[in-house]
Amino acid sequence: MSEKLNCILKDAEVALQLRIFLNIPKTSAYHKPHLLQVRWRIVFLILQFSICLTALNRHLTHAVIHNKIYINKNYFKSMKIKSLPLDDRPREKLIKHGAENLTNSELLAIILRVGNKKENVLDLSNKLFNKYNIRSLSRVEISKLKKEMGIGNVKACQIIACFELGRRLAAFKKEIPMINEAKDIARIFMPEMSALKQEHFKGIYLNSRKRIIKEETIFVGSLNESVIHPREIFKIALDENAAALILLHNHPSGDPTPSEFDIEVTKELVKAGDILGIKVLDHVILGENKYLSFKEEGLIF
Repeated sequence: MSEKLNCILKDAEVALQLRIFLNIPKTSAYHKPHLLQVRWRIVFLILQFSICLTALNRHLTHAVIHNKIYINKNYFKSMKIKSLPLDDRPREKLIKHGAENLTNSELLAIILRVGNKKENVLDLSNKLFNKYNIRSLSRVEISKLKKEMGIGNVKACQIIACFELGRRLAAFKKEIPMINEAKDIARIFMPEMSALKQEHFKGIYLNSRKRIIKEETIFVGSLNESVIHPREIFKIALDENAAALILLHNHPSGDPTPSEFDIEVTKELVKAGDILGIKVLDHVILGENKYLSFKEEGLIF
């Protein structure tokens, strides 16, 4: 706005200077101008009209160009969510049709709420799911999201918190569950442990009715003789007055096939349990959406 005003003032100044240069006096109703003055006045009016036309043309051209640039910028930029039809907006779509009818990108867009300077929230969500599937996105770290996707702390935390709530819901136990077979263990612990990036070794302690009375992470890291010891595992069982226990650990690779050491250490723990009168009922290894039961496979039981 200030640039346009400056241009108009500049044109007015040029016209004024031209009038002064031509020395055209102002005439009154009682003064009859000289013929030469009339000619000069006509020339002046023509020049003034030409200057006004030039100025008007320049301002109009500037406005048109400015509008074209503005339109083009917005044309190539992502359309704002508010510009989408109501039926295509994620939030309104959820209210009308239910969450189950939305895509992963649309659900994530509702959680993130707004996009960034370069793209709207729906485009940002699509970009995330083009790079990650839902499982890998649920396991990605904040630093990686910030570095690879160019998003800030707030949105990265929203994504992480969203998936963590999902894991907790999947692992939620309304009542103390009874464990009759390996699939009961897998159903309870797979949502939580299948996303872990390191091996976690747990002891699941049961009462005489085969209900879980305590679960304890014994250690984190690869199984080896230096970190696993029967004393640590059975001390908790004695403290909790457990009647039996189930060994449980995950394989971050997604393959639940046991190693030779997995088998050997399980044999040792079964023997220690028999001596103490605390039976080791099973050893379950969790992979990616699958599990292996030592008991069901007949490995040592």
